[in-house]
Amino acid sequence: YEAGKAYGQKLYDGIGKHFISQQLFEKIRKNITEHNFKYIFFSKFIYGLNHFVIMVAGYEKEDPKKIMKLDMLGTIPWIFIVSTIGYSFGYALKTFKHLKFEITIGGIILLVAFIFAEKYIKKLFAYQNKDNDR
Repeated sequence: YEAGKAYGQKLYDGIGKHFISQQLFEKIRKNITEHNFKYIFFSKFIYGLNHFVIMVAGYEKEDPKKIMKLDMLGTIPWIFIVSTIGYSFGYALKTFKHLKFEITIGGIILLVAFIFAEKYIKKLFAYQNKDNDR
């Protein structure tokens, strides 16, 4: 919050532009004063965006106590959701521990399939773009 309040646009120009587009930055700036609960609460669930939204709130000189309360209000459900997901995956791994080799081979096959699918899709789009250029 304080970094956004002190440096604002300079902070975005130096570091932020590598992580977030100018259009998204302007959209957050424009809407943070009207919809700060929605932005701060839901940004908690989008990895890496929460810190940036808090800095933009500082840049827009929002009330720091209000921003902290909203951030904590978003943190409480985030903690429970992330903990539940972690516990569930840990339990699932414990349950399927005897299939470790099969799961590893299946993961490798999926990875290779996704790589080939990505290359095929890129070739397909490149071919279609050549047809559209004519």
